Amino acid sequence: MIAPLMRIERLPVPELSGDQAVIFTSRNGVWALPDGAGRLAYVVGAATDAAAQKAGYITRVADGDAEALFRRIMADHAAGTFQGGLHHIRGRHARGNLAARLTDAGVPTEETVAYEQVAQHFDSEIEKRLQSHENLMVALFSPRSASLFAAECQRIEVRAPLTVAAFSPAVAEALGPLPVVQCDVLPKPETSLMIDTLSRQLRNLRRLEGEI
Repeated sequence: MIAPLMRIERLPVPELSGDQAVIFTSRNGVWALPDGAGRLAYVVGAATDAAAQKAGYITRVADGDAEALFRRIMADHAAGTFQGGLHHIRGRHARGNLAARLTDAGVPTEETVAYEQVAQHFDSEIEKRLQSHENLMVALFSPRSASLFAAECQRIEVRAPLTVAAFSPAVAEALGPLPVVQCDVLPKPETSLMIDTLSRQLRNLRRLEGEI
């Protein structure tokens, strides 16, 4: 089942200068600024890279999180492999203060909040499943979605035993004190590893249920 916890709403984006590279820390940023036209884009990982290339950006890819993206940009800056400034296209809720950190480190970086991540409640079917005693697996891809998921579980007083696959340590941390049976953090924030982790969890749950 798919349970969106956020609704994405696009906001106005100012015109960028011709030599300004962009930073995308999610596919939503590409959606908010979809006309790449050969502009250089630093992207956080494989999924965002695919979206940015499809939109016409020339991409340089980090290893899946904002910290890796910061290191990649700083290394390229030190090597002199890009000219001009940077502009981070991000959502209202973002982690890491990337633009400020880059600017403080000598890489002038502007930022624009280009989309809202509007919180949504679970629908009635999801609430019913979470209030049952059925074993449930949950895939969480961002700290924001994990935080909203935990808040919704507390609101409806979840009863289902939860097995969580978290995209990164920051995602797992954002669950806070929510009780879960198991929380597996991906070794690297890659979609293929999320699929592998969920497959393994499903096999383990089926084996345990067969023993009961």
